[in-house]
Amino acid sequence: ALPSALAFPWVLAIVALWGALSAILSVTGLLVAANLAPSQRKDEGMSIYIAITNGATILGAGIAGGLGVGLGFEPMFLIAAALAAGAAALLLRI
Repeated sequence: ALPSALAFPWVLAIVALWGALSAILSVTGLLVAANLAPSQRKDEGMSIYIAITNGATILGAGIAGGLGVGLGFEPMFLIAAALAAGAAALLLRI
């Protein structure tokens, strides 16, 4: 393990990247929701998108935290890595 003084720049860089990608994803998701909704219901489509993503964030953190405590965090990391690899495979097929 790295001493905390050496690990901090890496943590800061990862969190900055995470923030930038989250900002891009949220704006892109809203744009897709607005484009998929009929013109007279764009605000409703965007509201539903926001409600679903916020609900998933809240529920996902609680569920993953509980499973992490129950199963251990290494199996949870492997599950998340498998889900990310599956998502990447689906994305590359498109």
